[in-house]
Amino acid sequence: MSADLHIHSTASDGCLEPRALLEIAKKNEVPTISLTDHDSLDNVASIINLSKQYGVEILAGVELSSMWKGKDVHVLGYFIDYQSTWIKKELILFQAARQKRAAKIVSLLKERKVDIDLREVTDLAGNGSISRAHLGRILVKKGITRTMQEAFDKYLGEKASCYVAKDVLDSDQVISLIKKAGGVAVLAHPAVSNIDDDIPCLCKSGLEGLEVYHPDQTKKQQDYYYDLANNLGLLVTGGTDFHGFGKNPIKIGDYGISKMQLRLLKKASKKSC
Repeated sequence: MSADLHIHSTASDGCLEPRALLEIAKKNEVPTISLTDHDSLDNVASIINLSKQYGVEILAGVELSSMWKGKDVHVLGYFIDYQSTWIKKELILFQAARQKRAAKIVSLLKERKVDIDLREVTDLAGNGSISRAHLGRILVKKGITRTMQEAFDKYLGEKASCYVAKDVLDSDQVISLIKKAGGVAVLAHPAVSNIDDDIPCLCKSGLEGLEVYHPDQTKKQQDYYYDLANNLGLLVTGGTDFHGFGKNPIKIGDYGISKMQLRLLKKASKKSC
């Protein structure tokens, strides 16, 4: 494993600042990582500026929310022009959709006599993108649920009582946005997205890779997506989806890709420029 390409920080629903992430990557001897916060590039410049101190290579990344045929689909964008004013303005709209969804979820929770205030959620998120994970952490902290899993099963998951979908762009539009920002578009954790039959269609919109290696995908699923990626001529990527919380969190470097796969990703990024 040479690169962990799916990591979150305090700019979205991760618990750690860029410096702490770099310290872990160095300790775990992971030479390359990508910061892929949800709908945010806010910490990318910071982690890149710090990276030389730790000898860790950083790929500028982002994980964008989208919708495809009624399903919540996340698309990873690598080598995004994180300094672009244009893309930052676009992401403000994504973050506003998250704020709007959080307010609706809080309202539904209150209808069920669950005492949570929107201010608690925004305070926890700080300047980062608000996610359901922030709501889940508050539910656990207040003793309303025992674990994050219970919070999602009972209130926040797609089939739970207080689930609210985000008002976001279709997946093909998000892929086009990533391409316009100079990035390489990769379907995040495809087993979670569950749109296998439509992957060839998204390839026509500019999808260039599949996240094959991910903790929410079994070995059998990883093998399936590896073969699918090869059959469709797509890049293979992977990462831990590291957030830094939980009793026994997955460590940076537990999932990722080889040097050869990283080289192919970098080669694709140059073609996209």
